[in-house]
Amino acid sequence: MINSTLKDMDIPEPVFDKEPGLVDLYAKAWETAAGRVKHLDGLPQTPYMDEACWDTHIWIWDTAFMAFFTKYSPRHFPGVESLKNFYLTMHDTSGALPIGIQHPDNPPLFAWCEYSNWRFNQATSFGIGKEAAQTSLKFLIKHYQFFNNVPKGIRFGGAKTVLEHICDKEGRTKGYLWNGVASGMDNTPRGRAFGLEDTLWVDALAQQGLAALYITRLAGEIGDQGTADEYQCNYEQLKKTLNDLYWDSEDNAYYDIHRESEYGAVRYSKILTPASFWPLMAEMASPEQAQAMVNHLQNKKKLGGAVPFITLSRDDQDFNADTGDYWRGGIWLPTTYMGIKSLEKYGHLTEADDIAEITVKHMLETYQNPDAHELNNGKPTIWECYDPARPLPSTEYGRTARPDFCGWSALGPISMLIENILGFHIVDASVMID
Repeated sequence: MINSTLKDMDIPEPVFDKEPGLVDLYAKAWETAAGRVKHLDGLPQTPYMDEACWDTHIWIWDTAFMAFFTKYSPRHFPGVESLKNFYLTMHDTSGALPIGIQHPDNPPLFAWCEYSNWRFNQATSFGIGKEAAQTSLKFLIKHYQFFNNVPKGIRFGGAKTVLEHICDKEGRTKGYLWNGVASGMDNTPRGRAFGLEDTLWVDALAQQGLAALYITRLAGEIGDQGTADEYQCNYEQLKKTLNDLYWDSEDNAYYDIHRESEYGAVRYSKILTPASFWPLMAEMASPEQAQAMVNHLQNKKKLGGAVPFITLSRDDQDFNADTGDYWRGGIWLPTTYMGIKSLEKYGHLTEADDIAEITVKHMLETYQNPDAHELNNGKPTIWECYDPARPLPSTEYGRTARPDFCGWSALGPISMLIENILGFHIVDASVMID
């Protein structure tokens, strides 16, 4: 039920008689998120959206995903605006800050966020209109270049960077060395096959391609054709590399690869996670490849099952069937949201909507489950991540995952409810502007 305080925040007010509990969960998500709007003197952007993890640090990975639900109440939730705390700290200023950036080499998702908000309401991190978009574009380009040239070991008050850009013999991007925490998938076993020093991560390459794709589109929409042409070329090169090297035609899946792999002689990790859907998000897959990835979602031995988009294939030796143990099978709203948007891009709307409904109902069942309440001092809550089968939170290295996580977990009760369950798949302000 939407209370008067939330109504004053101008949030959309859904009606869903089929399952009114989802509206209650929606209201709980907004209520929790309202407590995450923080003020801190000395930050380039304050107020800002706190990720619900540490008060001492901000996170690229979390903040980027929060921009996808905060856009539904932009006057009260500074989602996309919070990106300025990274731009102006990492790419424009120097000196001490009152808060740290925990992983400066987190996934490069800024361009996706900026473009999504631009299409939604013609606003970017620096405000409404083309001039603001031009300023945002400048920082998107700087961050794209940073991701390719980040000095290993630097920090902005947080963890040291581990990202390393690897090129082929012709000097073209071949891939990126990374690790679980920098990628956002903390305890994923993806480095198991070759070791971190020899693993090129499929999501890093696809995410940099995603950045190039949306830099291209934003630049084109605001009339910067030179930048659009340049980044279209960057995108095409990354797309070719990804499909030449990272697609395993035997398993019909995208995988991480060994750093010494070459065209025709590729060593695949064979570890399947939602990271393999980032090429779809970046529109790099063919329709046939996209269908093959959908098949893995529908396979109960892979990424399917009671709640699809588990974070590690069920037949993997490290899959945790008991709780999901964080990124070893747990359900995470950011990767599920990304996966759903990926399916939509390839016309798999029924599958996308079905997964969204299953996921949000799983969250609701957990919200209503007395056994879950006991893990949070007897109170219902929205969790950081979820058990892959039971209506319970997942665990983090044996501990219960974090409660009151809105935070990116609001993507389910807010964005998936509006976009997939109620069916507002596209809201586009640009069609109303000459």
